[in-house]
Amino acid sequence: MFKSLIVLILCLLPAVGWSAPQYSYPAKAAPVAGDKVLIVDSQDSWRTKNVLFSLFVRAVIASGTSALGTSAIASGTCAPVVTTSATGTAVTNVINWGFNGDPTGVTGYAPSANGMLTIIAYPSINNVNYKVCNLTAASITPGAITLNWRVQ
Repeated sequence: MFKSLIVLILCLLPAVGWSAPQYSYPAKAAPVAGDKVLIVDSQDSWRTKNVLFSLFVRAVIASGTSALGTSAIASGTCAPVVTTSATGTAVTNVINWGFNGDPTGVTGYAPSANGMLTIIAYPSINNVNYKVCNLTAASITPGAITLNWRVQ
């Protein structure tokens, strides 16, 4: 669905008296401070200006929640993968995730002298995936917890 990510860049050109025009560029061709860009002003005249500042706004491809499992996880193993649909996701995307509440009061995710569970997140075509792994010396039965996530 997304052949190439288009990034909005806000170019501020206060030195020449222009007020915050917006431009779209392919993600890998975006100008950075010091670059020269071709600009069309309000009178449709073309000019070359130096970019003094650029701000990248990442596109959100998908977002949602994923409930992690609550079955016992043996020492040195991972629970079965939790897969949630995320239409438009590619293997090259990044997953940003966080807990939907304080995890330190939830069994398996609370700090402990014996260790705690580790969450591994990775994208696949049209999905986000999470594995909960037990790196401790004993089995852990995790409490219920949900992750909020966003694919960029």
